[in-house]
Amino acid sequence: MDNPFIGRTYAQSLADIAARFSTRDALVFRDRRYSFADLKAEADRVSARLAGLGLGRGDKIAILMPNRPEFLFTWLGAAQMGMTAVMINTRLRPDEIAYQLAQSEADAICIPGAGAFRDFVEEIAQLAPALRDGQAGAVGSETLPRLRWVIVADPPPEGYSGLVDWSGPAPCGLPLPPMEDDLDRPGIIAYSSGTTALPKGAMIGHHVWRKGWDIGIRVDFDERDCLYMAIPLFGSMATMNGVLPFWTRGGKVVLGEQFDPGACLAAIEREKVTAMHLLPPTVAQLAEHPDLHRRDTSSLRIGFVLSIAPDVLDKVADVLGVPGVMRSVSRCSFVKPVVARKAPPIPKSRMKCPSTSLPSARCRVTGTVGRCVRSVHWIGTTTAPSGGSNPDGSWRTNREASKSISTT
Repeated sequence: MDNPFIGRTYAQSLADIAARFSTRDALVFRDRRYSFADLKAEADRVSARLAGLGLGRGDKIAILMPNRPEFLFTWLGAAQMGMTAVMINTRLRPDEIAYQLAQSEADAICIPGAGAFRDFVEEIAQLAPALRDGQAGAVGSETLPRLRWVIVADPPPEGYSGLVDWSGPAPCGLPLPPMEDDLDRPGIIAYSSGTTALPKGAMIGHHVWRKGWDIGIRVDFDERDCLYMAIPLFGSMATMNGVLPFWTRGGKVVLGEQFDPGACLAAIEREKVTAMHLLPPTVAQLAEHPDLHRRDTSSLRIGFVLSIAPDVLDKVADVLGVPGVMRSVSRCSFVKPVVARKAPPIPKSRMKCPSTSLPSARCRVTGTVGRCVRSVHWIGTTTAPSGGSNPDGSWRTNREASKSISTT
C-alpha cells in the first residue's frame, strides 16, 4: 500500500485519522481514554485558544511539560495552524531553558501549574519578572524579549498575574483559525543535547506524518498495535518516532508519566501492548521485577532497543521474550531506527543489522579514514532526498556560530 500521508499536512493528517479511526482508542493516560476523534477535537481546541491570544502562523510556542496529554495536544494544535512547537527538556537548568527560549524566539510557553515535580512557574518568573505583577500577553524581559504568553495547564499559584490559565475548559464559540498548507513549514523545533557545542534546534516540517507511516512498514504495524511509552515526550524518539508510527496506522499509545516496571508490566497485560522503548536500565528493571512472570506479556512483539550491547539484546530476546527489535544508530545528533523484523536466533548475529532501509532514504557508511566502505539506504538525515524525514536545517545555527566565534 502506498503511503497515504505523502503530501499531507498536520491538519490533513489529523483529519484523516480522526475520520478513519474515529472511535478507536488513540491515547490512554492514567484512567482516561482519548479516541482519534477526541485527539483531533483537543488539537482543534488548542488551535482556537492560541488564535484567541493573537498567535498564529510563524509564531512559536515552547512546551516545557512532563509526560501528559496536554503536551501532545499543544504540539498538534500549534503545528496544524502553522505555529512551531519548541520542545524543551524538562531536566534542563533554568539558564539552559532561557537559552533555548531566547534562541528559538518563542512567543509563548506552556508549562504545568501547581503540583509539578519542579516549580516551573517561579523559574519562568525569574526569567520574565513581569509574570508576577504584569499583564498576560506582555511578560517579555531583557532575557526573553519575544515572550508574550505563559500558559499554565493546571490551576495557577497565587501571585502571578501574568499567567494564562488553561486548566479549565476552553471558552465556547472560539473560531478555528486557518490551517497550515505548507509542508515545509516547521511544525517542531527539537534541540540537540549540546554535548559538543551549543544545542542546535532542528526544524522538522509536516513530513513527519509520512515518516511515521514509513517506520511501520518493516514491522507491519496496524490498528491492532499498541505502544507503551514512558520516555520523555520532549525527545524525537517519543513524538516523531514514537506516537506517529502508531497513530498513522490507527494504533494506540499508552502514555506513562515516568518509567515504573510494575506499572509497565500491568499496562502490557491490560492494554495488550505490542511495542515499547527499551533502554538498558529499563531492560534490567523489567528482567529483575517479580511481576515479569506473573503478568501476561505475550502481546509484546517489538522492542525499540536503544542499545547494541550483546547482554542487553540477549535479555530483550531471552528474558523479556520480545521477538522483534528496532535498533537505533546515531548520525550527528539525530537518532533514527534501523528495523529488524525478528531477533535472529544466533546471539552474535544480533549485533548485525539484517534489515533493509525505509523508503526514500539513503546514506554512506565510511571507514575511519573517510573511505566509503559500503553504500546503503538509510532513513533520512541530511543526505535524504527532499520531502523525506530529514530535518529542514537548524534554527539560527549560522547566526549562533558567528556570535560564538566573534566572542572567543
